[in-house]
Amino acid sequence: MWIGDTTCNWDHLVRSLVICCTVSLSGFSFCGSDIPGFFLDPTAELSTRGYQMGCMLPFFRAHADRHTEKREPYLFESPYKEAMIRAVETRYELLPYYYTAFHRHRVTNQAVIRPVFNYDEGCFHKDQILIGDRLMGKAIVTEGCTTTEVYLPDFGNDFWYQRHQADKLSSGETVTINCEITTDSEVPIFVKGGSIVPEFFDVRKQGVKSLWQIKKQPAAAVQLWVYPDAAGKAVGYLYQDD
Repeated sequence: MWIGDTTCNWDHLVRSLVICCTVSLSGFSFCGSDIPGFFLDPTAELSTRGYQMGCMLPFFRAHADRHTEKREPYLFESPYKEAMIRAVETRYELLPYYYTAFHRHRVTNQAVIRPVFNYDEGCFHKDQILIGDRLMGKAIVTEGCTTTEVYLPDFGNDFWYQRHQADKLSSGETVTINCEITTDSEVPIFVKGGSIVPEFFDVRKQGVKSLWQIKKQPAAAVQLWVYPDAAGKAVGYLYQDD
């Protein structure tokens, strides 16, 4: 589901996330917005934040009015170009997780993305969303932001991890993370302690250019990232139908 023509500005960026969460809770889980906005020309920073947010939405695509300037990631200067490309790579890597989340949505009716405050009243933040039942994403929707605060909800898990990192972050706390746009910027995604997250192999190192190339790889190309809980245990799901 496409939420309509948005404008390239910071207000519409955060509104896009709110609307997508709303329609997802209403049963339309395959939802997304024009990245980074349909009308007007985005700045390099806004475009980067749009890609970083958009790669977390169920429906992720770039789209623009025909009267705007060309805005493909490769047309931007460093470090914005690399940060946008990394956001796209992140989405490719997480495709097994998203596919599984959509299967669970079909079976259990659990929305693919949801606002955190639906489950923890301590987090009434428009820029944080739950993705499936294992991940939480943080969108950067403020211009000039180089650090940001992230609230880590308490769902009965003792701690969270930042994706692909080993440091334990206590649940129920607010942490400050670096979100400066650099050539190696990562999308702020957090994993609930006690989770196993299926991902495609490191797309960046393999030089993959399309999903078709990924699907040509052997089944072993799916990696299982384990984030143990306090007891050293973890649970996850992987749905494959081809």
